[in-house]
Amino acid sequence: MESITEQTQLKKMPDTTQNNPVLLEDVQGRIDNLLNYARSCERRFYGGETVDLSGLDRETAVLCEDLLTLSPEEGRQCVDQLQKLIRKIDDIGRAVSGE
Repeated sequence: MESITEQTQLKKMPDTTQNNPVLLEDVQGRIDNLLNYARSCERRFYGGETVDLSGLDRETAVLCEDLLTLSPEEGRQCVDQLQKLIRKIDDIGRAVSGE
């Protein structure tokens, strides 16, 4: 059985630095992965655990760079997922800062 830490680790994101095209489906999957990771971190935080959010920052930055390579139409297809992710990250920030 996996430990909580293993269950909540971010999956390795694909390397998009080698001129590989960024696919909409990959971006959407990565947004979902980040959202699930953020939800897990929030649950663990409220459960009294210390959580490391550095992976979330790094992967979110890579995701934003890749989003810029999508067509405007493809980018619009990610808006709802991105809004959920942003809200969850804001929720975590407020919880950590004690608001």
